[in-house]
Amino acid sequence: MKIAIHSLKTSWKGILLLNLVFIGLTAMVIAVYPTIKESSGMQEYINSLPEAFISVFGRSELDITMLEGFLNMELYQWGWVLLLGVYFAFVSSSLISKEIENKTIDMLLSNPVSRGRILLEKFLGLVPSIILINITTPLVILGCAAYINETIDVTYLFYTHFASIPYLLAACALGLLFSVIFDEARRANTLVIGTVFAMYILEALSLLSEKYSAIGKISLSHYYDPGKILIQHDVDIMGTVILLAVTAVLLAAAVIYFQKRDIAVV
Repeated sequence: MKIAIHSLKTSWKGILLLNLVFIGLTAMVIAVYPTIKESSGMQEYINSLPEAFISVFGRSELDITMLEGFLNMELYQWGWVLLLGVYFAFVSSSLISKEIENKTIDMLLSNPVSRGRILLEKFLGLVPSIILINITTPLVILGCAAYINETIDVTYLFYTHFASIPYLLAACALGLLFSVIFDEARRANTLVIGTVFAMYILEALSLLSEKYSAIGKISLSHYYDPGKILIQHDVDIMGTVILLAVTAVLLAAAVIYFQKRDIAVV
């Protein structure tokens, strides 16, 4: 676990900053909610918006008269599913490609462990940050909700965050695969960000019409819908299993490719 621990030590500032950003974002969103709730015409306005808007920003549920619905629209659907998905895919896509680009890959490969283990430990180095943000954010939500005299179902709030862990792990695994395929970190970063955005858009399109429903299944976000859990109390166990399976497949592909590829060590 030496490589995983080293990765964690070198990235703790980024982990701290990420948590502070989402703590601030969460507090800001909840602070705005009482004003939105008192605006009697806001929900009617939301309901009058095009279906495409509702599909992108609400997916299964877009009811801003309740705190859960407001969080779903203003925090989870774009902040958690899109931004965090992009962030972890971006970070993981630099894990190996940056080592190659900076000519430090020889030092990494000099460790008395296999390439597969190096890759898996790099991946494990990202797991604590995923777990941490899924602990701190719901605690902040509960504290802020209590401050504005609102209630939220604690059980399904934590279910929402627990279910996001497989989704973010899959995003990391996708980024790691790009990291071993491309030698340039910038190229790996750009392509994986584009891939995550494209999958998000495909999922949104799949909700617009039945004839497009099948294309959403190739998107990671298809298998994690925060609103469905938080508001409808419907936990998609099969979606979680699929995300874990996808993570395993992507990691296996990354390991196999990394073990077989030739790397010029200078």
